[in-house]
This record gives sequence, C-alpha cells and structure tokens, in this order.
Amino acid sequence: MTDPSAPPTKRKAVDEAVDRIRAGILGGTWTAGNDLPGERELSTTLGVSRLTLRAALSRLEAEGLVKPVHGSGTRVLDYREHGGVEMLGHMATLVQHGGEVPLAMLADVLELRRLVAVEVMGIAAERITEAELDELARHIAYQAKCTSDAHKYMAADIETARKLAQATHNQAILLLSNTIMRVLVQQRGMEFTFLIDVQRAISTYKKMVALLRARDARIARKTTRRLLARLDRRMLERIAELVGVVAPKVDDAGRRSRAPVAQATESKNATDTPEARS
Repeated sequence: MTDPSAPPTKRKAVDEAVDRIRAGILGGTWTAGNDLPGERELSTTLGVSRLTLRAALSRLEAEGLVKPVHGSGTRVLDYREHGGVEMLGHMATLVQHGGEVPLAMLADVLELRRLVAVEVMGIAAERITEAELDELARHIAYQAKCTSDAHKYMAADIETARKLAQATHNQAILLLSNTIMRVLVQQRGMEFTFLIDVQRAISTYKKMVALLRARDARIARKTTRRLLARLDRRMLERIAELVGVVAPKVDDAGRRSRAPVAQATESKNATDTPEARS
C-alpha cells in the first residue's frame, strides 16, 4: 500500500531539476543577464517533462534566481542582488562537492550570526522574562551534559540560539535566526565544529545569561560581541589547522579580514609566521 506521507515521484523530479539548474547558475554555467536554454532543450538536458521543468523554474523564480521575460525566455538573475540568505547553504554544498573547504563562506555565516546575536542580546536584555531566563539557564545546563553525543549537542546548541531569539519577542528576528542556524547545520561536518571547544562555548552561554539578568542592553551587546568573536575565532583557527589553510582573522570586536583561504596548496609553514600568529 502506498504511504500517503511519501513525496510523489513528480515532486522528486522537480527537486532534482531545481537543484541542477540552481547549481548551474551558482556555478557559472548560466550567467546573470543571459537566458537559460529554451524549454525543449532544457527539459531534454535535464531528462524531465516540460511540466516538471516549469514547476522547477517557478521555484527558482521564488528564490530570486530567474525571471520569465515575455518574448524571450527565462532570464538568469544575479543571486547577489536577488537571492536570500538560504543561497549560502546551496553555495556551501556546491563548494563541498568540488572537494574544497568552504572556510571563507563559513566565516561569512558566522559573522552574520554574530551581528544578529549581538542585537538579539541587546533587545532580549530589555524584554526577556524571568521565566524565560530560568528556562534558558536550565537548557544550557542540559546542553553541558550532551558533549559526548555530537548530534545531541548540536541540537541543544541550536535550541539555545532559538531560545535567545525568542526572548526578543520579535518574530522577524526569530525567523532570521532560524534561517542562519539552518544554513550552518546544512554544511557537512558541522557536528565536529560545534564540539571544537565545548567548555568555552558553555562558559560563554552562561555569561550571556548573566548579561541578560543584568538587563543592561549596552553592556550585553558589547560583551556578547567580544565573547562570540573569541568563540568563532577559535573554531575557524581549529578548522584551518586541520585542513591546512589560513584562517580568516577575527578580532575581539568581531571584525575580520578575508584571509587567502583559496590558497589551500600553500605550505602549512605559512601559519608559523609572526603575521599569521597575530
């Protein structure tokens, strides 16, 4: 008997068509400002029906990657101007499939997370309830007990971020926070990165709870920026050390410079220079 909850074959074909066209756009096969191949040619290339192709193009239009042009066809858009934050996850997947380490992209996402987290803390310091504070503290204590299970710890960490966003009592901030965390966890091997320095992470979260209890928005923002910058810097340095590339630098104010991550073939000795250690 057919499982009614299972996605139909046609839906799967649409998903695959969306993924392949999106990969072609993000990978440069089809460039912004040009048209995709005609419907007949593209459906043949993808091995799907025209109906399936139209459904796929409709989804890509919603993502801001293409738009129909009357009398011309389907125009490719510049994802940097029209795409959403979810494009980071798709781009990371493409880079990983190419066998490279998307460290610069991870640094971009972490930087965005820091920017959002700093404002979340400032707003939450003014709005969080005592009950929410107590629940957050209990959850962080639970998270500290999950360090032996990577999946469980990562899920608990994501829940910590969600509880902080909820404390702002702002639905838009909560949805944005959810999107950023989803992009992070979609990257292959992220379970490992969550466990790089769990003691510092738990200590950081406990300090953030204390900041919220003090209810000083200015201090909460300033201190959170420094705490998360140190945490993210340690993560990036550890990953870079393991894969043999130069880590993007992040200072205590959360500012970073883009290191030449693409030069992965450089000797690891480059990291022993005074400049790299600064």
